[in-house]
Amino acid sequence: MRGLFSIVLACELTAGCAASSGFQPAEQSIIDRATSAELYALQPEASENVGANASTAGQFHGHRVLGRAELRGEERDALVDAARKAMASSDGRAAKCFLPRHGLRFEAQGKAVELAICFECLQMKVFEGTSERTVLIGKDGEAALDAALARHGLSKAP
Repeated sequence: MRGLFSIVLACELTAGCAASSGFQPAEQSIIDRATSAELYALQPEASENVGANASTAGQFHGHRVLGRAELRGEERDALVDAARKAMASSDGRAAKCFLPRHGLRFEAQGKAVELAICFECLQMKVFEGTSERTVLIGKDGEAALDAALARHGLSKAP
């Protein structure tokens, strides 16, 4: 128990790592106005030859993209809700690792919000412009993201 407390305390003392029940206003504005949205299946181990904040065709914030799918309408809204539920369900615990298997990207008028989500470690990294913050999450929302991967024929990394 003492070790887990140390991990949580260390995370809470780190800038930008906090429990949150939702998106910040600038993030929410981009998500609400998004003209494109994508779901990513990610390789959890970080790729070596890419910057942690870079997103390119084959990389998503330092993780290899195993597959991606465009999201529209109700499915897009359901996955935004899944991310919100994950944030709201945090009990304040997290592991030190970060091995995301899910990613979401929303773009509006040249601005983007990207989410790298790790249900194993109970953390989500939220990228907006040049800013990055880590949000503690719970397991709520994982089933919806897994189901979306499966619907699009994308495999979740083991």
